[in-house]
Amino acid sequence: MIYVTVVFDPKRIAQILIDNFKPWLQTEVASVLSAFNSRLDQSSTEDITTKESEIFVTQQEVHPTDVNAPPFMINIQAGRSKGRDGNEIAQMLCNGITDTEWLPEACLGEGQSSVLVAFHENDGFAFTRTPKQRRY
Repeated sequence: MIYVTVVFDPKRIAQILIDNFKPWLQTEVASVLSAFNSRLDQSSTEDITTKESEIFVTQQEVHPTDVNAPPFMINIQAGRSKGRDGNEIAQMLCNGITDTEWLPEACLGEGQSSVLVAFHENDGFAFTRTPKQRRY
């Protein structure tokens, strides 16, 4: 599973914009993670197809006590990289956000909005189970 958190400052970006943005972001993240040019090794044949159903998108508002918080940030936590280039993926997503004009221009640019892509090769992951599915 891929966890995508949209962090935003509600004083600078309206909730309705974020509500409309999240479904687009789920589709865009799936597309970018599946893109051939997101590979570090262009000769790799490993399947990097990512489905929208594999991506959880949540939001978090900047808190008044946060220090130097950006107006907008996307934090992507993913499992194995499968040979993908995190910097290329971040840049592709930044370009998509800018090109589609989702954010107010005043919230764009260096030191304003950003995308973080973190792959975790050796971290564990498990879905919760129902009581009937529990392992003892």
